[in-house]
Amino acid sequence: LPEGVNLSESGILSGIPGSSGQFQFTAQIQDSDNPPQKDSLSLNFNVINNSPQITSGDTISIMKRSNFLYTASAIDEDGHDLTFQFFNYPSWLSFANKKLYGVVPLTASDSSFTLIATDGDLSDSLKVFILIRTNPLIISSQDLKDGVYNNEYHDTLNVSGGIEPYTWSIVNGTLPEGMNLSESGIVSGIPRSSGQFQFAAQVQDSDIPQQADSLLLSLNVINHSPEILSHDSVSTKQNEEFVYIASALDADGNELTFQFLDYPSWLSAADSILSGTIPLTANDTSFSLIVSDGELKDSIHVIIKIIEQTSVNKSNLPIQFQLSDNYPNPFNPTTSIKIELPQKTKINLLVYDINGKIVDQLYQGQLNAGAHVLTWDAKDCPSGIYFIRLKSIGFNKVIKCTLLK
Repeated sequence: LPEGVNLSESGILSGIPGSSGQFQFTAQIQDSDNPPQKDSLSLNFNVINNSPQITSGDTISIMKRSNFLYTASAIDEDGHDLTFQFFNYPSWLSFANKKLYGVVPLTASDSSFTLIATDGDLSDSLKVFILIRTNPLIISSQDLKDGVYNNEYHDTLNVSGGIEPYTWSIVNGTLPEGMNLSESGIVSGIPRSSGQFQFAAQVQDSDIPQQADSLLLSLNVINHSPEILSHDSVSTKQNEEFVYIASALDADGNELTFQFLDYPSWLSAADSILSGTIPLTANDTSFSLIVSDGELKDSIHVIIKIIEQTSVNKSNLPIQFQLSDNYPNPFNPTTSIKIELPQKTKINLLVYDINGKIVDQLYQGQLNAGAHVLTWDAKDCPSGIYFIRLKSIGFNKVIKCTLLK
């Protein structure tokens, strides 16, 4: 029989079982006959015991220098009195009855302890984690750096306190099209519009219970209007080839588009070039040039002065070939090259890399006498040193430029 239980001579099983399980025994009975009669029987005695179940929590979040108190609790279906034991708890805690208590020191870090509840026969155990919070969760970012329209942007929001990992989101307002705030707090993308954008960013930590903080932020996206560099007045002669090469500068390095409007029917437009043969009947005329970066524009009205073949004015023509230094230099990714021709002539304007390989041909063919400005768009070229070469009959000159991306 289990400890604490006995069988009396009168056949009564009684007592308080000190252990659970199944116990087998053989009982014998003997009467008072002479001689006495006997009988025996093998019996099973099953003692039931349900294990206690711990009901107190397995995670505690607490600030440094605050009072720590953990009270153990458990249930026992059999109604037994339970005892509690704490093991492997940090040295700054003390144990009494069902409680583990103390003051969290400044040097404390995340820790744990083990709780065991027993009814004297069976037990339940639980590992409890202590998460130490150093400071309240606070967004420490104040200002975002300025962005540039149509240019790659990347900035990181900062937070202190709480428990990692953090999760960021926008709870009010909006970022410019093409940009987003990641869950890790990174503002990135390519802004497709300029101006000032206000939004409220919220961060949540992984504490229990979860902490949150939010802050109203401003993102300023800058866009400089493109600036047309080509002339607003040109002179040409009847019955000759006319070529107008538009050029412009964009301080933000954005790719530009060129549009010609209201030009005479004997001219044709292609990208940044307006060209055609001037008829003998042509008179002074004009056209409009519009340059856009996709958002902002610059425009000029260009006057075309037609000179009759018999009245060529040579006083305004250059006296010699000239290839001027490109502007800007260094540049990214476009730069303008000015050439001066004393007479109508065939030219070849080439770009070489530092190894002497031709990387672009800016113009090949005839140009009228006078000053011309051409544009090199190096968006597909890597940063480095390049050489621009002007070749014509009796003239050959090279200038050096630097592409910085």
